[in-house]
Amino acid sequence: MVVLGDHRPYLSCLIVPNFEELEAWAAEHKVHAPDRAALLREPAVLAKYQRGLDRTNSKFPGFGSVKKFALLDRELTLENDELTPTLKVRRRVIQKKYAAVIDGMYGEAANV
Repeated sequence: MVVLGDHRPYLSCLIVPNFEELEAWAAEHKVHAPDRAALLREPAVLAKYQRGLDRTNSKFPGFGSVKKFALLDRELTLENDELTPTLKVRRRVIQKKYAAVIDGMYGEAANV
């Protein structure tokens, strides 16, 4: 998970699901999709992650809670320069690479 919010009206985050766990959950709940990207757009999957985010947000004050999220259909990797050799997230790279996704979370700021 990469939490974002510098110079933005609220916090948002990019979530990289554990696909092995998610695919098992989807099979158990009879949620079918042709590929990972389609699975991440399924309403039941989005609701699952929203519930998890709501549980986490309940531990923080309003300004510290994440208002929007996006699910990424692939893991962040060292090879794509998204992680450092010690597996820390390269925030600037992520913000640049996923700028359209991030901007999309803030384009609907009035709906928060």
